[in-house]
Amino acid sequence: MRTILVFAALAATLAGTAGATSSKKFVSKRYSYSIVLPAGWTSSPASTSWLGGPPFQDPPQVDLYDATDGRSFAVAARKLPASTTTLRQWATAYVGSAVPSFCKKSRGYRSTTLGGVPALAFTGRCEVHDINVELTVRHGRGYALALASPALYTDAADGAVFEAARRSLRFAR
Repeated sequence: MRTILVFAALAATLAGTAGATSSKKFVSKRYSYSIVLPAGWTSSPASTSWLGGPPFQDPPQVDLYDATDGRSFAVAARKLPASTTTLRQWATAYVGSAVPSFCKKSRGYRSTTLGGVPALAFTGRCEVHDINVELTVRHGRGYALALASPALYTDAADGAVFEAARRSLRFAR
C-alpha cells in the first residue's frame, strides 16, 4: 500500500512539472518585449523594421508565432510620426493602414492594457480568418499584437488564446 502511495505522489509531482513546462517564453530584441505561449508554438523573428502595413502580409517585418491549429500571432512596433501622440490616433492610423480591405473591423474599441500600458483592442472578420488586435503606445512607438485565427474557431476560443498571450506580454525596460 505504501508503495502505491509513493508512486501516486511521484506521478502527481511529475504531472505538475509537465504542466509547468508546457509554455515557452519568446523574447524580441528588435521590439523590446517578451511573450509566453504554449510550447507547441513556433517563432519567426522579424528581420527588418516594421513599416506599419498589414502584419500578416509583411512577415519579415513582424515577429510571427504559429500554432499547429492554424492560429498565428504577429507582434510589431514602429516609431510614430510626431503628429501621432495619443493611443486613439495610433489606433486610427493602424486601422487605416494595417487592416486589409477584405477585413471588417468591429465597431469601436475596448479599453484594456498591454504590458501594463493602456491599450485599445478590437476584433474583425476577414474572408477566411478572424482577427483580434490590441494596440498601445510606449516610448514613442506604436505596438500591435494581432491574432489571426481560422474562422472555424469560436469567438470565445479565440478570445481565450488572445487573452492568455496578452496577459503574458511584458515590455523590456
